[in-house]
Amino acid sequence: MNKLAWGVVGMVLGAREAHAQTWFEPEEPLKTASITIDPTYLKLPMIHLTGELCAARKLGLAVILGGGEVTDEDSNITFRAYEAGASVRYYAWGTFRQGFQIGVQLLYASVSSENTAFAATNEGIGISPFGGYKWTHRSGFTLESQGGFTYLATGDVRDNRRLVPMVNLNIGWSI
Repeated sequence: MNKLAWGVVGMVLGAREAHAQTWFEPEEPLKTASITIDPTYLKLPMIHLTGELCAARKLGLAVILGGGEVTDEDSNITFRAYEAGASVRYYAWGTFRQGFQIGVQLLYASVSSENTAFAATNEGIGISPFGGYKWTHRSGFTLESQGGFTYLATGDVRDNRRLVPMVNLNIGWSI
């Protein structure tokens, strides 16, 4: 064989070896849990916490808990509010770490007051289909927004309005 033929054989075998090597950094490990708070509830003041677990690369399961006391400024009546629920989120584009999500949320809420002049209780269940986006920095800092509508399945429905807007703006941490 001449030098040219050996050179071609060397290039072909060398290219195969070079191709087998990884020249890029591997993808960061997928975060498996997120804890977030919706700061818009703090104005009431209430706490609204969401804990989400990564069930699969494109699927998240979340638990929602909230509570606090809200005082009506006009009547000076204080109401206790509690909420508990769950949601399922499918990441249509992206993954649990970052992407566009579609899902459904089921939320139970209870509001009561035991003021001497006014006593009331109301509770209900809302079902909310939604779309949203989640972004997680590699440090774990997490931002999430969701929007949709809530169908009030039970509870006191004023003016027969069973559909109300649903907005979640969450900030937190993923590990």
